[in-house]
Amino acid sequence: MALKPILTAIAGVGTIGGVATGSYYLLRTNEDNKDTEIKVVTPKSLLQELAGDDFEKLNTATDNPEHDKEWGELIKKYLNPGNIKKINLATPITAGDGKTADNILALKNACKTLLQKSENIVDKDKEMARNWCNKKSALIPKATEGSLPRA
Repeated sequence: MALKPILTAIAGVGTIGGVATGSYYLLRTNEDNKDTEIKVVTPKSLLQELAGDDFEKLNTATDNPEHDKEWGELIKKYLNPGNIKKINLATPITAGDGKTADNILALKNACKTLLQKSENIVDKDKEMARNWCNKKSALIPKATEGSLPRA
């Protein structure tokens, strides 16, 4: 009896058996995963991360003067030399008469861009947003009882 045909037959049967077994488990795993729910996670924007008691977004709509008083106070702080970390602006803020509307627009646009950020958010971004885009910012002077108009 020749040994070569017997070994070839055994090797062939073993190979076919291995392929069949592997295919069975591969197909079975795919069938088990058909009911698996895939969840797409959308990254949070900086605004969503800051939402809470200590943050109230200033209105960044360029055609809405709702918080222009607060924006004006922030412009004063921005122009004031000091140790305050300043938000990055695409358009520089400059002092002078007639520049207030342009300055507010520049700060609103910077805040809008910053608050929409959803990738690579760092603590500095949060600090900038809390200081420069927040109605509750420590940079905006609080009205005292003596300065409120009397009825």
